[in-house]
Amino acid sequence: STILDLAQALPYAQEIDAKAAQAWVTGIVKKDGLSAKTVARILSSIRGYWKHLTALSLVKSDPFTGLTLPPTAKRGTSWKPFTPAQVVDLVKRANANSDHELADLITIDMWTGARIEEVCSLKVQDVDLAGKSFNVTDSKTKAGVREVPIHEELLPTLRRLIGKRTTGYVLADLTANKYGDRSNAIGKRFGRLKKAAGFGPAHVFHSIRKCVSTQLENALVPEGITADIIGHEKPNITYGIYSGGASLEVKRAALANLRYPAL
Repeated sequence: STILDLAQALPYAQEIDAKAAQAWVTGIVKKDGLSAKTVARILSSIRGYWKHLTALSLVKSDPFTGLTLPPTAKRGTSWKPFTPAQVVDLVKRANANSDHELADLITIDMWTGARIEEVCSLKVQDVDLAGKSFNVTDSKTKAGVREVPIHEELLPTLRRLIGKRTTGYVLADLTANKYGDRSNAIGKRFGRLKKAAGFGPAHVFHSIRKCVSTQLENALVPEGITADIIGHEKPNITYGIYSGGASLEVKRAALANLRYPAL
């Protein structure tokens, strides 16, 4: 999607010089209010694409190297975790608004810590209700491809969503945008929901994932096991390079530490 956004604004790679690249970066920061971290991620994606173009001898130099980060880019803002009670309140608010699809999305995330894109792209055939686990096969990182235990509290929701189906998406009624992203529209609905609940820009859907991580940390779950559950790179070189990862039962025992007020 980053490359497609760039192509829409600057369609001819051969005509993009450092001046045009700088103007584009400054423009997206001003228009979208991006953080410095987001701009860095965008530029990293584009530089990777430019490296590919260079290898094909389609361009000669990378105009996106050495750009000045606009001073208006937000800095030092980090997302905050929701508390367990706040997550439950958001589920209740979504149901009260008759947005049961959003309530189901939040429910899946509060018991797994998965990324919103992972939940929205989760397919029925990747869920093993009998074995009480599911496989994330579509993730933004290599570490994100993983098997996740299904918490006992999440089983009823998944059983209802899947029913007797054997194919398709778990969240069946989501629609994809022009880039094939099924999380875009429902993510915006979550943004409106949390804003109506009084939360500012420091709280986003990712804050549910942070809630899960915070609970596991406070339960003294080792960081490597939490990383295996939520799909992060291992912080330790030995585990990150040489370990095959925590077993499903070890991850299941860790997730059993999650606690939320009753819905």
